[in-house]
Amino acid sequence: MRFLDRIRLIFGQKTEKELDEIEVGFRKKYGLPRFLFATVDGLPIFGRFDNYEVLSAELPELLKFLARIESSEHYFIKTEQGLYLLLQVSEEIIMFAEANKILGKDDMENLLEDIKKELNI
Repeated sequence: MRFLDRIRLIFGQKTEKELDEIEVGFRKKYGLPRFLFATVDGLPIFGRFDNYEVLSAELPELLKFLARIESSEHYFIKTEQGLYLLLQVSEEIIMFAEANKILGKDDMENLLEDIKKELNI
């Protein structure tokens, strides 16, 4: 089974209620009210942004741009109206999230662990 099919199957097996619980958990535990997952090729997997399909397509280029400035597994992006997290979850998956705060090292490690647990990777 191809990787993207596997990911879609994992999310396809989750009910809307279970996905809502993941969202609530990320919001309460990490201050991430909205998020999306995409492949490194820009294909949307799952998202809580209204335009997550469009955002998914643009994330790989943003990640490449930021990596040319400074190599990292995650970036916090501050704008006039918000704070966002861009996280390389695995070689194949990117997470983009609206953030209420900048997460410390321990929280980032726990977030990555929780994501991998939820995605079964």
